[in-house]
Amino acid sequence: QRLIIECEQDLQLTQIPELVIPIMGKTALHMNNQNIAELPNTPLYGYHNLSELHLANNQLTQLAVAQLPPNLTYLDISNNNLSTLDQSVLNYFSNPAGIRLKLAGNPWICTCDNEAFLLFIHMVYNKRSTFDVKSETLESQLFQLQELQRYKKLRQILLREYIIYDNILKLRISAIVCMQPCKCAFIVDINKKHCPNNCKCEVLECGERLIIECEQDLQLTQIPELVIPIMGKTALHMNNQNIAELPNTPLYGYHNLSELHLANNQLTHLTVAQLPPNLTYLDLSNNNLSTLDQSVLNYFSNRAGIRLKLAGNPWICTCDNEAFLLFVSEVDKYNIEDRQNITCDRIVCGLLNNNYFIFCVGSAVVIVIVIGLYLYYKKSIIMWLYERNIFINFINRLEPESSNIKKFDAFLAFSHGNIDLIEEYVEKLENGPREFKLCFYQRDWVIGASIPQCILDSIDESKRVIILLTEDFLKSTWGLFELRTAIRATNSDEDKRLIVILYPGVEIDALDSELRIFLKFNTYLARDDPYFWRKLIYAMPHKPRRQQI
Repeated sequence: QRLIIECEQDLQLTQIPELVIPIMGKTALHMNNQNIAELPNTPLYGYHNLSELHLANNQLTQLAVAQLPPNLTYLDISNNNLSTLDQSVLNYFSNPAGIRLKLAGNPWICTCDNEAFLLFIHMVYNKRSTFDVKSETLESQLFQLQELQRYKKLRQILLREYIIYDNILKLRISAIVCMQPCKCAFIVDINKKHCPNNCKCEVLECGERLIIECEQDLQLTQIPELVIPIMGKTALHMNNQNIAELPNTPLYGYHNLSELHLANNQLTHLTVAQLPPNLTYLDLSNNNLSTLDQSVLNYFSNRAGIRLKLAGNPWICTCDNEAFLLFVSEVDKYNIEDRQNITCDRIVCGLLNNNYFIFCVGSAVVIVIVIGLYLYYKKSIIMWLYERNIFINFINRLEPESSNIKKFDAFLAFSHGNIDLIEEYVEKLENGPREFKLCFYQRDWVIGASIPQCILDSIDESKRVIILLTEDFLKSTWGLFELRTAIRATNSDEDKRLIVILYPGVEIDALDSELRIFLKFNTYLARDDPYFWRKLIYAMPHKPRRQQI
């Protein structure tokens, strides 16, 4: 009653050979795991008498009616390279006599242009075909449908598996659909409604999750009728629209939502009646909400594990709104994903038992302490920043434009008996990172010139005058002349600064009255100060730090 012809799999045949025609009964040809890219287009002895054709794991890329035996009852073309089936082949498969098929493992292309193929699958889904679909013919992956690159608005379709319950064929779907206005064959709604206009519907996670996402540039003012999935949960994405109010009356599909994404809309208020009863995720960020009433907060409290996003709203933090403030402050109790970004538009509250108020008072105390520490250590902080060229534009002291023509950054006045002290000033100031230019008599005065005139010129051509006030300096006639001249110069020129460096051993009370009064009412720098060089460099004209190579 049945003849089976089976070719060895390791032959890697590229075409079907001539067969035999049995005297009686039906013939089944097993050519699995070969290398066949095309079925016979011309008459082949015995081929057209076949009733079963097993061609799994070959290289078929296309299929024509003329290539199919006329009386097939079984065809296995799984795991080939087929991407579509034309209308004539689909009509052949739809023959009322019925045919058992295996189609899995092919890169099926699902586009709206391929609607005939989609309708064919849809018939299988609704069991409108006469196929003899038995469990042994099914595989874990029946269809693999891939979209063409040029269809940017189409989603990849991946049909996972058939499941049979009580002889009713159901289709578990992983991802659907072509976008409107393309009308594809698949309907995900229990009442066979289509996805809303200008929205796309995707079924993910083997049918466990339906996502409805509407185009952002539509600026919708209300939520449209949705779809109720055959199985699984639904997430609605309506971000960046113009919605000012959620539905107050029953809306098809709305109360079945488990996720509601409403970021960047115009919501001003919210009631419990407007919220789907089984929400697990709600995004209200960047709307115009100023408060949430107690009933809404109770709804959130009773929804264990609900995830919320609330930032970007003009929340009003008043004592009347204490319930909301306490709700937001419960870090361990409620899952508010953007809690750190929630800010108040207006704060008016005086309750000491209010957590938010306590937080504000604590923050204010910390700020006051920080400001106090800054003021106390201001000079040290500024010097530290200056040394490292940090915020240099904010802490730099601008020199007057008249100083730009000065030849020297500082005139160094000292006693001839302290000539050995000059080397460290040259090393630290001239050869240091700021590269100041100093003037001192030993190097810069013209030999034979008048000493008083040299002193006057040096003071006039320098932005600073540095006096090394030692015991030898006080005994020097020229030293005292330099000091008095510098004092008069700084009194008459506000831009010129006098830096007096007081060396150990000098008694201020022993100075003459003029110098004693000057040091009493003006700051000076002690040479034994542990931060002597930092303070001196900061007192010099501010110049950019030389880059280290």
